[in-house]
Amino acid sequence: MTAASEHGYVFHEKKGEINSLIVNGEIRQFLLLSKVDFSSDRKRMSVVMRDMDNNKLYLFCKGADSMILKRVSANCCFDLIEKTEEDLKAFSKEGLRTLAIAYKELDEEEFANWQVRYSEAQQEEYNALCEVDPREQLSKVRIHIIIMLLIYIARRRVRKGFDSPWSNSFGRSPSGRCS
Repeated sequence: MTAASEHGYVFHEKKGEINSLIVNGEIRQFLLLSKVDFSSDRKRMSVVMRDMDNNKLYLFCKGADSMILKRVSANCCFDLIEKTEEDLKAFSKEGLRTLAIAYKELDEEEFANWQVRYSEAQQEEYNALCEVDPREQLSKVRIHIIIMLLIYIARRRVRKGFDSPWSNSFGRSPSGRCS
C-alpha cells in the first residue's frame, strides 16, 4: 500500500461493486466485473474492472512476483522487467517479502470470450466435486454408522454401571449422572 500511495494510487472507498481510487490526486471509479480469488495453486488473484470515466476494461493481477513476472510480455518492457528482477533479488537478500502487480487493457470481445471460458471451467469444477464414487460414499456411511454404534455401546455401558475409563475424567459416576 505504501509503494502504491508513493506513486499516486490511493484507495478511497468501496460502494457495492464500485471502487473509488485517488489517482494522482483525481478520484477515479472502477466497476468490478469479475474476480478470481487467490489460491495457493495460482499464487495470485485477478479482477476485471471497468473504468467508469472512459468505459475501458482492465485486468488487474497481484500475487507472487514469480507468477506475475513470467506472465508479463517480454517484448513490452524488457528493461523494466530486468530492473524489477534485480530489485526483487535485492529485497529478497534483505529478507523482505514482495508482491507484484500487473495490468492489461482488455477489449470487450476478449473479456466476453474469457468470461465464457471461466464460467465453463467453474461449472466443470463444480461437476467434478459433485461426482462422488458410490463406493466411497457407502464407505463414509459405514464409518458413520460404526462410530454411532460405538457411541451407543459406550453410553449403554455407562448407564448400566460399567466402569468406563472416561467416567471419572468427565466428572460422571458409573451411573452416567454427574457427581
